[in-house]
Amino acid sequence: MRKIFACIMTLMMAVTLIPASVMAEEEPAENSVTWRVEGETLYLEGSGEVAEYDSSDPAPWSDSGSEIKEVVIGEGITGIGAGSIANTSAYYAFYKGSEEQWKSVSVKDSRLQGIVDEGRMHYSMETHDWGEWYPANSDYSMEDINCWGGDIRRACQVCGKTETKYTSMTGHHYVAYVDGWDGSVWTPKCSNCDAVYQGGESEEDDKFFGNCEGYCDYGDPTCDGYFRAVVSLSGTSFTANGETHKPKATVYICYYSVESWEEDEWGDPVNLKYGISSKHKLPEKYYDITYSGDGVKAGKYKVTVKFKDAYSGTLSKYYNVYASPIISTKIDMYKGKTKSVKRSDAKGTIKWKSSNKKVATVSSSGKVKAKKYGTCKIYATYRGKTYTSKLVVPHHKPSYEAEFYDYRTRSGKVYVWVKNKGQAPLYVYSSGSKLIDFDYKCYDRNLKLYGGKKYIKIKPGKSKDIVYKIRGSATWPGIDDKKIRMKFKYEGKKYTRYAY
Repeated sequence: MRKIFACIMTLMMAVTLIPASVMAEEEPAENSVTWRVEGETLYLEGSGEVAEYDSSDPAPWSDSGSEIKEVVIGEGITGIGAGSIANTSAYYAFYKGSEEQWKSVSVKDSRLQGIVDEGRMHYSMETHDWGEWYPANSDYSMEDINCWGGDIRRACQVCGKTETKYTSMTGHHYVAYVDGWDGSVWTPKCSNCDAVYQGGESEEDDKFFGNCEGYCDYGDPTCDGYFRAVVSLSGTSFTANGETHKPKATVYICYYSVESWEEDEWGDPVNLKYGISSKHKLPEKYYDITYSGDGVKAGKYKVTVKFKDAYSGTLSKYYNVYASPIISTKIDMYKGKTKSVKRSDAKGTIKWKSSNKKVATVSSSGKVKAKKYGTCKIYATYRGKTYTSKLVVPHHKPSYEAEFYDYRTRSGKVYVWVKNKGQAPLYVYSSGSKLIDFDYKCYDRNLKLYGGKKYIKIKPGKSKDIVYKIRGSATWPGIDDKKIRMKFKYEGKKYTRYAY
């Protein structure tokens, strides 16, 4: 009996001495922040707060600090610790969530806070909202650049960042003159000058047809116009339904004539705008058509037209086959608007549903009505599978004109004229406004609205002279090398814009 009792006591003591880590599973960590550096971009994703770092405990991406120019922050990030971005060279940041969501993110890093304050934070995106390319030198048009080469530039529509690149000259654009509409061909010449085709050029140079009659001096409107080959497809958007999709391709030779132009200070024509005044269907014997696929599965397909006989060169056109019956995976609609989100060629029964009927509703035929600002999901169940599209009901962007027209150093006053061209009141706020010198940061000055006002309201269609007062001492006079950072609120949303 004593032996049995001793064994039981020994077993109980052994159980008592087992470590807690063995007795219970380890609880998962609350933070699961992930990071990676791709090129000049640092990605902070996952969920939770980014830890604080300093010189004794640097961030794990600090080795790439000088190379990091931009930071992308995921929606799941709830805080940015001090020192996490400060030792990088980041000048722009992107938050995948909305501006409203960003307000709940705790920001302790000084560099990131500066990016936000200076209007270089982008919301609901992870790259710049680039505009169209335009010639870096205003003396040239894109037509000049395409033929002779040169620098082109584009700007971000949010922060104003620009990037410039050089595009190589494409050389002469040899074209086939068309004699009337019977398809007969004259000797090919360049569409930008009177050079005659000598042979041995690439097919890319031969893809344009026709020219103005006689010598063409950089698109002089005294010319009658030009001819160009155009490929037209019977459809460019289809829904996958097990059938073959090969849209019919037709080639036209279109005659483009000058519809309008402006004159510069010397009376020379600039900003020519051409339009199709007539077109001629090119007989099929002059070209062959090939398709990159049968269009049964979802994907992007290419139609190639290769010219032959009297014509030479190739032209391409693309069409898409979509798996989803919804027109897009992301749809933007303004409040009060209605539109159909169903692809017109989607055959069969489709069941529609909205994840939030307060934001938007969807009818049994796929018509969506935007009811209030926000986001929701539109679901379409088609052929046994459910497809999703993100619907965004955004605020209207402010439409306005602003001119920085005077700076009086003695009184320390700054004058800006603002016109509200939108449909809702525009509010100009005092807080956050600033006078910025292009060349010397030491000349920058914080501003406030004159008279102690917190904001100035400008009604739709109206304009006002906004008077700011410099906080502190005045700086170097002149307005040519300065701009004004202004803080707006439009339809309840805040904006940072600049006046020059």
